[in-house]
Amino acid sequence: MKIGRSYSVAFSPQADHLVVCGHDVRMYDLQHSARVWCAEPFRHPSSAVFSPSGEVVVIKNTAGAIACIDPSTGSVLRRVPGDAEGAAPAFFSPHELLDGSWKGALRLVDVKTGAARSLDSFTGQMIQGVHTARRGTVCVTRHSTIATSPIEPPQPDHFCLWSAPFHASSRVLIPQPRRFIRASAMSPDGRYLALVQGTKAVALTVLRLPDLHSVAELTIDAGGTGSGLTWSSAGALLASVQNNAARFYSPELTLAAEVHAPFASAVAFSRDDTLVAIGAWQEGVVHRSSAIGL
Repeated sequence: MKIGRSYSVAFSPQADHLVVCGHDVRMYDLQHSARVWCAEPFRHPSSAVFSPSGEVVVIKNTAGAIACIDPSTGSVLRRVPGDAEGAAPAFFSPHELLDGSWKGALRLVDVKTGAARSLDSFTGQMIQGVHTARRGTVCVTRHSTIATSPIEPPQPDHFCLWSAPFHASSRVLIPQPRRFIRASAMSPDGRYLALVQGTKAVALTVLRLPDLHSVAELTIDAGGTGSGLTWSSAGALLASVQNNAARFYSPELTLAAEVHAPFASAVAFSRDDTLVAIGAWQEGVVHRSSAIGL
């Protein structure tokens, strides 16, 4: 099933609908292979995620604003202002999510009320990734230091590990900084952290949490339309967006399948892992996992 231009893709918990962010936001009925609605809650939508119950779709744009959308109609239920671009938010409870900005702010947002409260703030840092696991009881955040010199490179990226209930004192710094990280993703069981990193030579790496011990690493053919990483719902597969392709690996980085996907930008798995959506700058596609060898 084709889904058009799609920078970000996300399945509903029931795997019967798919939300897509392109220039606009679109909802597809997967059972009838039909578009349900098209909406423009604001300019430049960049990420989408369903709440665990499927009652709300959360869209974030490049200005850091959040729109909570009715998945049935596409109407905006409530808005949460933002102050800067940042990482895609991640749910940690049925109606609360963690949201990070490139100004170093990390906040908790209640999608039922639109209320937002500060969790922590990191001066001189950008929150580049927010990942939850183990039903929202564990979180990893990726931090990069804002460059202050035109000559010297910035400090390496680092990670913080958080445990529920989330508050500033529940944060633990992981003492293994890494340079030039392009993307990151934590496995659903919280055992692994996958990274894409490098400049000229780009590597896909799987690390064990919490010590970041290396499990496997390989050089990949990175493309110009993103380096998205996504774990399957069961954690048995890691999807990597590469140059005009989506490749699927075991946690030990054994190649399981690959799909030719011009200008690929994102991958999502349904909750039961029977469907895979590959977003692309030109034309995204939804596949049955069995049809692509998974």
